Amino acid sequence: SNEIFFKLAILPYYHMGNIRIGMDLTGYMSSKNNISLNFWSDIYDIIDKIAYLDYFASDGKMYMHIGEVSSITFGYGQLLRNYTNSQAHPRVQRTGLMGNYELSEKFMDFEGFIADFNDFKNTGGLVGLRSTIFLSQNLPITIGISLVSDVNQYAGLPDKTDYWSSLGDTVTSRTYYGLALDA
Repeated sequence: SNEIFFKLAILPYYHMGNIRIGMDLTGYMSSKNNISLNFWSDIYDIIDKIAYLDYFASDGKMYMHIGEVSSITFGYGQLLRNYTNSQAHPRVQRTGLMGNYELSEKFMDFEGFIADFNDFKNTGGLVGLRSTIFLSQNLPITIGISLVSDVNQYAGLPDKTDYWSSLGDTVTSRTYYGLALDA
């Protein structure tokens, strides 16, 4: 955007036992006096200040992460490969959720993600679920099923009627689903 930004950051964190929390309380000054990056207008702007919030179960069977979502690949990458939600930083800050849960070692596990909480205010968002099952020691094959849905592809765009009218489009939402089975 041909702007020069100056950044003042306060990055408090807390790590204790199974919980890690880090915040990114960054303020920006720009050469064009554009300070819109500093506004906290709704709950989603506050959530976007979470750099990370991690929980690790003591038994190692569960992990949950709130913050930047990165390097997500489902299966062999046919449905989702190296997905990340961090683009155009600092103008766009995205905070999502990743997690996994292992029901039993060498049996079944689950993983999922929400790309950006902010998309939910426009009734949208990219979400995904994946489960794998290990058949048996005699037949060492893992079968996986993945579902990814873009609940509203237009969720990240401005929610203004004149914006949509200028495009000549009256549709303000579109949903896509993808399903993959792998072995």
